[in-house]
Amino acid sequence: MCAMPIDYKDTSTRVSQREVFAGNLLARLYRNFVEAEVRSELRDSSRILDIGCGEGILLENLAERYPDKTLVGVDLSEENVRLCKGLGLDVSLGDASDLGLPPASFDACVMMSVLEHVEDPAAALREAWRVLEPGGRLVVLVPNDRLFKVARCLFLRFKEARADYGHVSEWDPARTRREMAAAGFDVVRARNLPGRLWGLSLHHLCTGLKP
Repeated sequence: MCAMPIDYKDTSTRVSQREVFAGNLLARLYRNFVEAEVRSELRDSSRILDIGCGEGILLENLAERYPDKTLVGVDLSEENVRLCKGLGLDVSLGDASDLGLPPASFDACVMMSVLEHVEDPAAALREAWRVLEPGGRLVVLVPNDRLFKVARCLFLRFKEARADYGHVSEWDPARTRREMAAAGFDVVRARNLPGRLWGLSLHHLCTGLKP
C-alpha cells in the first residue's frame, strides 16, 4: 500500500502514492489505519524526522494534527523533494544512510516502508540512532511482501501486483527487531498489522528507544 519511486532517474517507472490512494478506496482506508498506528507512536514527540518521506503524506497529516511539532523530512528522490516543498513541507534531499543532519537533533525518527528499499539497512538504522537524542524513539514499518502480492491479486489489482516497487530485501518481525537491537535500540513495542499473526498481516510496526 505504501508505494515508492522505483528508479529515481527514470520517472516513467514511478508509482505514485497519492495516485494509488486516490484510485483505490480500500488502499486509502488501510493506509489511514496504518498511519494512525504510526502517529500514535509519535504523539509525545516534538521534533520528528521522517526518513524516506516519499511524497510527504505522513508529514502533511502530522502538520495538520500537530502544528506545534517540528517536522522534517529527507528523501532520495528529487521529484519527491520538489513535491513536498511545493506543499510547504521542510524536506531535503538525502540518503537514509547519510542524512547530513546534526547528531542528537530529533526526539523521534520514523521509517515508514523504507528499510526494504535500502541497500545497507544496518547503516540506515545506525544513522537514525545518531540523529536521535538519548531517550529518542525510532518507529519502523516494514511490509509483508508476499501477502501484499496475494492481496492485490485477490482484489484484482493485477497491475499493482506485477509492479516492481524497488524492494531490495524482505523483512519480517524477527529480522526487524534483531537489526534494530544491533543498531543500539531497545525494542519497546512490536506488533503486526492488521492482525496478530505475521502470515496474515500486511505490515510489522516496531518501536525502539535510544538508551
